[in-house]
Amino acid sequence: AQYWESRLDITKFDAAPYAELLEKVDASELDIRPLSEFMDDTPDYKQRMYDLDWELGLDEPVPAPRTKPDYEPWIKNYFEHPRFTPESILIARDGTRWVGMSELRPTPKEGVIGNWFTALHQDYRGQGIATAMKVKNILWARSQGYREVRTDNNTLNRPMLTINERLGFVKQPAYVAFKKEIDDGSNL
Repeated sequence: AQYWESRLDITKFDAAPYAELLEKVDASELDIRPLSEFMDDTPDYKQRMYDLDWELGLDEPVPAPRTKPDYEPWIKNYFEHPRFTPESILIARDGTRWVGMSELRPTPKEGVIGNWFTALHQDYRGQGIATAMKVKNILWARSQGYREVRTDNNTLNRPMLTINERLGFVKQPAYVAFKKEIDDGSNL
């Protein structure tokens, strides 16, 4: 699979073209807030994040079939990760159902934050919700003093590449990921 890193200079990002979209999404039935706020009023937020990440990840193009991770190691890795920043992880909720997320995490590079994952359940796509969540996160990152957002996308993920291109992300040279299958000799 090929991947592109894309970068956005958020010091020059103009949110004005997205004002109407943000108003529309804010006026909808969706509740979009940082995970940090859901942690206060949703006792099972860890289970919900685990389920949401798994369900949304199934649609992400990857070179090999996915295997559902064990719950406890996933929870430990996710919530105890040194870059875990619940204020920069937006959750979209429709009633009590968690339907989307847009996640930023700091990087080791000063002034640079990474967009780890942005996705929505299929029945919520095509309404500008993912774009609105990304814009909200870009504005949050700028308010925190970050200068750049970086993200990686599989070249097969045309919908997310399109969103990123519209927002002004600039593609860097592609890199390639390979999967090597080793014959264990049983087929001889």
